[in-house]
Amino acid sequence: MMESAGPRLAKIKELSETPRAGAHQLAAAEKEIAGQVEHINSELAQQRRERDKVVKEIDPALVSRYDVIFSRRQGVAVAVARAGHCQGCMRRLPPQLYNEIQKHLQIPFICPACQRILYYEDAVPPPVK
Repeated sequence: MMESAGPRLAKIKELSETPRAGAHQLAAAEKEIAGQVEHINSELAQQRRERDKVVKEIDPALVSRYDVIFSRRQGVAVAVARAGHCQGCMRRLPPQLYNEIQKHLQIPFICPACQRILYYEDAVPPPVK
């Protein structure tokens, strides 16, 4: 019996080391993720400061309308008008509205279906695959 216990004791010792190694790997991964979170938070703070500077130059009524649309439309308040359609809700725009959007006569143009702010780009790059 003593002879057969030798290999088993080695296996038990090997298996008892596995949780310790996993704990070290987990701690290293947690430290790396914490560093990434800190980096993302600092970038976010910088972007918020830049946004605040830009917002001061925009009409407060337009900013307020943007904030309302942003909160109601899952974070997408502005959409491209392309080929006669709102790219936010994919609904067809009235032809006269689409023509006015193309001429950039006023800001903002609002989609009659989803209420997003619309804009027109002459050369929209193809989607990235």
